[in-house]
Order: sequence, then structure tokens, then C-alpha cells
Amino acid sequence: MNFDGYARQYDEGLRRGIRLSGEDAEFFARGRLAAARAHFARIGIRPGRILEFGCGIGNHVGILREFWPGSDITGLDISEESLAVARERWRGDGIRFLTPEAFRAGAAAPVDWVFCAGVMHHIPPADRDDALDLVRDLLAERGVLTVFENNPFNPGARLVMRRIPFDRGAVMVNPYRLRSKLRALGFEEVSCRFLFVFPRPLAFLRGLEPRLEPLPLGAQYGVFARRKGANASRSRRG
Repeated sequence: MNFDGYARQYDEGLRRGIRLSGEDAEFFARGRLAAARAHFARIGIRPGRILEFGCGIGNHVGILREFWPGSDITGLDISEESLAVARERWRGDGIRFLTPEAFRAGAAAPVDWVFCAGVMHHIPPADRDDALDLVRDLLAERGVLTVFENNPFNPGARLVMRRIPFDRGAVMVNPYRLRSKLRALGFEEVSCRFLFVFPRPLAFLRGLEPRLEPLPLGAQYGVFARRKGANASRSRRG
């Protein structure tokens, strides 16, 4: 999927799909990053070097800065036009937007956290192992990976994807297979949590959602993992 043609209309396309939930894009972005923040609190880490893999036009950057002030934030994307929009929106010390090739050519230091939201379903299934290999190589020893995706077991998530122009035809990612794949690729402490169970008309029930995180009910899910030591041998792909 080439997002250059969607970069300037990305937010409008996204709104077209998610308005069925009664919420906007920031609600979901903030919810994903709140789940990541809770995960870091559980494991006792504050990421100083953050990399968003597939940053698009930079919709998560403001919340990343709010939740982790002072952190270095790098957005990677293969869409030059999306990166151009992101650079227009966000300027300042500690923020940069690059292609993966430019990032690697710059011999940048490994990062503490790779954050990936709504990206894997745009990568052809045959290429996903290579993408996860790259992500692992970007992480420092014991660095954290979080992957957020739409839940293929949730009918509402499937309907939303059919309504978003750039999501039509995308192959959704099975959370349990992704969890197994990360373990096979040498990640550890791998866990999965499901998010966004109740739409806005049922918002009064959202206090129950933390208890429902282990169940495949939410519209999205997050898989959390940690890279093993830098010298650990790579596991055989499963």
C-alpha cells in the first residue's frame, strides 16, 4: 500500500470509518498510548528513545510528548508524502521523521521502544516476518515492542475497515499468531490485551474494560513484547 496518495486526506478517510463508534481518532490514539503507559508502569521502565514504526502523518506525536515529556521521538514511514505532512505538523528538538533507509544510514542508536499501530495489516503476510526482523533490529537490548492492530474477531472492527478507503482489502492480523511469531523471533515477556470494547452509547460500561482485556472482544488489541539480550541467538522462525 502506497500512502502518498492518501496523506493529505488521511484524517478524513479515517473519520469516515471510525465515526460508527461515536469517537474520534484521538480517542483511539490516546487509548492505545494509555495502554502502553500502563504497561511501562507495570514493568518499571520509562522509554527515553521512542520510535514509531509506520508513523504516517504523525497523529500519535502530540500524545507521545504529553505522556513521555523529554523523550526523543522518531517517526519512520515509507511514504514520503506522509512524512512531509508530519514534518509540517511537528517541529522541535527531539522529533524527527525519516524513512527506514535514512534512519539506518544515519547509524542511529537502538531505541528503547518501538511503537507500531495499524501498520501490520498493510504489510503483505509474506513480508511480515521481514518487517518484524527489522523492528527487532531497531530495538536496544531489552527494548520493548508494542503492536496495536484491529481485532479480526470483532465484527465492528471489520466493518470499520471496509469503510476506510486505504484499509479496504487489507489482511487483518491474528493476535494469537502474532504473539506466537514474536516468541519464535526471539522476543520474550509477550502478552496480548484487547481494547475498546464498548462504543460511545455504552460508555457507562467502560469501567469494566480492564477486566475484559484478556478476552478477544475489543475492537483493537495490543501485543507487548521485549527483546532478549543483544547477544542472544535468533530463534528459528515458526
